[in-house]
Amino acid sequence: MLKTSFVLLILICGVTVSFAQDCPIADDLETGIRLTRHDPSFVSLFRRDAGGLSERRESQGRVIHTREAHALMTVERWEEGQNNHMRLSYDVSPAELDNLRVGRSLKRDLRLRFADGREVPGDVTWKVIRNTTVHIGPCSYPAQQVHERTDFEGVDPMFMVRFYARDPGLVLRSIVTDGNWQAVREVRFDQIERVVP
Repeated sequence: MLKTSFVLLILICGVTVSFAQDCPIADDLETGIRLTRHDPSFVSLFRRDAGGLSERRESQGRVIHTREAHALMTVERWEEGQNNHMRLSYDVSPAELDNLRVGRSLKRDLRLRFADGREVPGDVTWKVIRNTTVHIGPCSYPAQQVHERTDFEGVDPMFMVRFYARDPGLVLRSIVTDGNWQAVREVRFDQIERVVP
């Protein structure tokens, strides 16, 4: 009986290890990491390149591209078939964001440039609220819960809660909130997988 229990324990541990090995890590960004939500359909494909991260997002018939200097810093965004190209420039380095710890915040200037040449100045504040874990399918990732407030001149403030995992180096869950940090809408993924070349 004890031997049978031990064998079952080894098999269960073996299955757990194999699931963990199938979970993408930062190195997999070289070929790509795909995040999928089933209902409503939402698929994001991330890849690392010389400028940071690129994302191709498909949702409800729309295809949106973003470029990120850091998972918390979108620097470019456009939608296929639309004239809505935007660029953001920040007065912050990716290393500064990586140095944030629980209870610490960082406020920096940013500038939004539209396709028609208009520019809007503003600022963004990131604050790490707590360390947590994000679960996607069989995969679990240590993450920071980051509150992000963005203010542009002439526009109401925007509030987001992002769950940033240093490995694989992505925001794995995000919530648009009101000014009291209460959820308005959320993106939570059902599946994460490496892209096989």
